[in-house]
Formats: sequence, structure tokens, C-alpha cells
Amino acid sequence: MAGGGLRKSLLLVAFHFPPENASGATRPGHFAKYLPYFGYAPRVVSRSIEPSVLEGTESVRRVPDELTASEAVVRMSRAAEWVQRWFLPYNEQLPWAPFGASAVTACLQSPGVRLVLSTSPPIVTHLAVLRAKLSDPTLRWVVDLQDPLWGNPFRTRRMASYYDRTLERLIFHHADAVIANTESVGELWRRRYPRWRGKIHVITNGFDPDDEIPSRPPIVRKRRIVAHVGAIYGGRRPTAFLAAALRLIERGALAADEVGVRLVGPLDAQCANTGVPPFSRLVEKGCLEYTGTMVPASEAREAMLDANYLLLLDVNERGDGLQVPAKLYEYMRTGRPILALTPTNSPTQTILENGGVWHRCVPADAPPEKIEACVEEFLSKAPLETAANSWFYETFSARTKTMQLVGILQDLERRPADS
Repeated sequence: MAGGGLRKSLLLVAFHFPPENASGATRPGHFAKYLPYFGYAPRVVSRSIEPSVLEGTESVRRVPDELTASEAVVRMSRAAEWVQRWFLPYNEQLPWAPFGASAVTACLQSPGVRLVLSTSPPIVTHLAVLRAKLSDPTLRWVVDLQDPLWGNPFRTRRMASYYDRTLERLIFHHADAVIANTESVGELWRRRYPRWRGKIHVITNGFDPDDEIPSRPPIVRKRRIVAHVGAIYGGRRPTAFLAAALRLIERGALAADEVGVRLVGPLDAQCANTGVPPFSRLVEKGCLEYTGTMVPASEAREAMLDANYLLLLDVNERGDGLQVPAKLYEYMRTGRPILALTPTNSPTQTILENGGVWHRCVPADAPPEKIEACVEEFLSKAPLETAANSWFYETFSARTKTMQLVGILQDLERRPADS
């Protein structure tokens, strides 16, 4: 039961929010669920989604709302769309900013609302709050930025470096606290912005302890299934793993009828050219199947539990080990061994090595023969079942993550209004 008594108001601005099935919705959903246990009553501003998905979410203010949006806000949104189309290097969802900013301003007029938490992706949520912060510097603004903008391995356009650097510095300058989602990102920011190192905090992603994954023994079958569940995009190519599997099959180290690979989720054409080897050869041998489309969360979890092993692609164009794929936290609760392609000493490797699950980490930049050897060892030695330990469950519980956020909020509340 959530804590009773007087609660402090907090405005939470999140472009993605449950029940929307998007990875960016999970983290703010966890915060909103568990903040009341610690004495905070969150009010949420989010984007509009299909009415059929909105059952039971009346307390969330979703914009744009065609019935209440002013003509001036609509005009600004159209102008923002033009700016984004012709001048911005990335889709920041900028047309939402005027609607979000208007909703933020309206919410802040309510008595007692002095704390604002904006979370990304996309970056537009922070831009929607920035106007209010500039108008009232005494407002306490926590930016859940999570990932770097400047130097982000998924923001790789050559002409965008100055844009990313400027936008990131703008956020750090005006925010009262900035949150990273891995210690690697936090340390990067501390080196980059020593002047603002006191603003920098780390809250990793995690899982909802109320969202239990049913214990299910793996299916005993001749063809063992290795599954990757989730979108393949932004340099997270499965090619190195698939090429290693194909070589093992072609030299007889693996039998084609004893191993299968499933890729469940959207495939970015730049990351997965299905018309050429190793994709096409594995399909011909009946060893590879893929959906190519987004599947509901329930279906994605079912695919994890139906697999014998899980494949994690923690790779990117630059080979940086800064972030952790969100699916790792669900992978580790399924009871399936995990094969992870990840940079050496990455945050992903640290979690796997401390979390108790049976796994193998393959350096993302390893030569093909080493990747092949690691895949062969994994498939020959992985047990039928594995389990995460108490450290994992305690460290990455959404309740623990929210408690860390509450510590940041309480520290800001104790500061003088003019600091």
C-alpha cells in the first residue's frame, strides 16, 4: 500500500508513458508508480496516443488536446515542425514542444508544484520545461537525461556535433540536477563538466518487482533456439553472431537441425541486410527466422520464455560501452542463459558478472575466430536454466530506483530558493 498523509506535488514530463508499449515509457512509468510510496504525488504530462490505449489513465494530462489547444500553440507547433524538417539533424519530436510547454505552464500554476522531473528520450520533454525554468529560476528542475547527447553512439551525423554539444550544455547550465542511467555516462559527464559535477547523479534502469515473470522450464527439443527479442537498430547489428553461427554449421561444429536463431522485432535495413549472407544462407538452411515488426510486450516476453538461450546485442557504430540495453533487465529474470556481444568492461558486462545468471560476454570488436569460439563454447556449455541473484533483484528494483530519485528531490527541496 502506498504511504498515506500529506504528499508533495511533483510534475513529471514524459513524452512516452504507459500504457504505451515503448522502451522510453518504462522508466517514467516506474517512477510514477512508486513515488507515492515515498510521499510524492506525481502529475504527468505526456503525449496523446490512441484513445483505445488510454483506459484507466485519466489522471495523465496528454497533449496535444484538440479541444483545449489554443490557436497560438498550434501555430507554434507548425513552425516547430518546419524547423525540425529543415534544420535539425535528428527527429527530436519538436512539434510537441509548444503543447508540452503550455501544459507545463498550466500545471505549475497549481499551488505547491515546485518540483519538475523531465525524462527523455526524446529531448523535446526537456525543451518543454526549459521555458518555465527560464521564467522562474527558483523552480527545481531535475533532468533525467540518461544518455549523453554529445558523443552518443546513436547520434552519429557528422554535422551534428556542435548542435549536440550546445544542447547538452544548455541543459546542464539550467537544470538543478541531471541524471545518467549508467555510471559510465555519469563519469563521462563529470570529466566533461567539472563545474557542474555536483548536479550529476546516476540512476540505472531496472524492472518493476510487481511485474513477475512466470517460472517456466525451457522446452527440451532437438533444435535449440537462440532468440534476440527487441528492435535491431542504430548499429546493433547481429551480423557478427550470425556469421559465426554460419561458419560453425558449415564446418560441421554445429548441426543445422540442432540450432535455430530467432530475431523477434523490427529490423533496421542498415543493420540487417537480409538478402545477403550470413542472413540469406542461414534462412536457406532453415536456421534463421525473423519477424521484422514490433510485437506486443506479452508476445515479446513469450518469445523470451520459448527460447533456450537469449542473445543481447550491446554494440554500436563507435564501439562505446556507455549504455545498457533495456531488455537486459527482463532477459535476466527469464531463467535463460545469455550470450552478450558487448564491449569489454561495459556496464552490461558488469551487471551480468555480478547478477548471477549464466552468461558469456563476447567483445564486440573481437576477431571473427574469437567470436566463433565464444559462440561454440556458449552453445556447448550453457545449462538448461539459470537464475539472477538477490543482488540483481535488490539493486535494479524500480522501488530502489525511485528511492534514489527521492533522495535527489529531497536534497533540492532543502536548498534555499535562490540557490
